Amino acid sequence: MAGPENLMKQKGAVIIIILAMNTLAHAAEENLQDIPFLNQEVTFGTDVHFNEKHCTECHLQLPSKGGETFLRFSDYTATCRCHGYTSENYSHPVNIPLPAEIKEKMPPDFPLQEGKITCNTCHAIEIQCDIEHDSQQLKRKFLRRYSFQSRTALCFQCHEESNYKRLDPHEQLDEAGEIIEEKCLYCHEIKPDEKQATLKKQRRGAPGTVEFVAELSTLCFRCHFRQTKRHIVNMNHLQRPPAKIRANMLKSERKLRVILPLDDAGSITCATCHNPHQRGVIPFESPGAKGASEKSRLRVTNTNNQICKVCHYT
Repeated sequence: MAGPENLMKQKGAVIIIILAMNTLAHAAEENLQDIPFLNQEVTFGTDVHFNEKHCTECHLQLPSKGGETFLRFSDYTATCRCHGYTSENYSHPVNIPLPAEIKEKMPPDFPLQEGKITCNTCHAIEIQCDIEHDSQQLKRKFLRRYSFQSRTALCFQCHEESNYKRLDPHEQLDEAGEIIEEKCLYCHEIKPDEKQATLKKQRRGAPGTVEFVAELSTLCFRCHFRQTKRHIVNMNHLQRPPAKIRANMLKSERKLRVILPLDDAGSITCATCHNPHQRGVIPFESPGAKGASEKSRLRVTNTNNQICKVCHYT
């Protein structure tokens, strides 16, 4: 069993590939949406990339190739404000100083700003200024390294791949059956009380509260990223269930003695259908234990579409 030091390295592995947590001041996150556009027709939904009409939304004046950029903002999160950066919704923290070992491994064309990582470190933002560049089709996200085979190809330009293999945050018990608290911290701010805590008490500060390091579906998609395209949740599931569906869910919870938890906003999330815990973490007699370590971690079996029928039946 890996020791605490290795576990924390592994935890860091998940975070660097995945989440940006608590890296910008809360006030700064709120104010990004208050920065006005120069063109009144431009909104946060406008695609200003590869469009000569919108150069001055980012530049004070048109820059020359290889010369001064004349950026309107010194902070790249302000320059890229249309993307709505917050510390909870981006795949990597920005505006943070980097350890020496990371700097040593970084490719020379991954620029830092005052020794800190920014949006421009991984994204070659200047590509959009070349209107005829083939990257308009091939590199819509302007990544400085790109691979159709692996999402993590970019990550391992700076991070040592061998440190991040065989990580399974769902394996949460040691050989003695004790909870590995460090594993809890992949998703939780603090280890919840597995005997008392429920998602109905998340982020409310009451006894038994469950606090997460990010929005629930983000926590899952950081590893299960293929599901962001192919999973049924992308149809219309990550939202508040209509009254009839919610009534069906509550009826199924009572009938099957299971929980189908919603998030803080009362919306369906990945954990509504899937139990992320290892069997034995939550007491077996608790409804919250259903689905732990089962196939696909479903809280209700998928045989004869039972997992669907807990919500969709007449």
